[in-house]
Amino acid sequence: MKIVATNDKVKIQIFVYAGVEKIRHTSSMSGEWGYDFKCSCGYQSRTGGVVRSCVRDLIDRHKIEDHGYQTQSRFIENN
Repeated sequence: MKIVATNDKVKIQIFVYAGVEKIRHTSSMSGEWGYDFKCSCGYQSRTGGVVRSCVRDLIDRHKIEDHGYQTQSRFIENN
């Protein structure tokens, strides 16, 4: 399923933990990280560092529950 914005569009920043320091994640980073995120509405996950798939699920849930995003099927049937 794809998550799509309705009226409220937000910006999500993903962070990783380098030891005890929390730094912004970039696409060039490789290796194993613990992830957290911050939303433009001010909400922050405080997991202490979870795997990427878990933080993606948390982001989707936050967008749906707090910002009214909706799910949309990625497969569109041709009639």
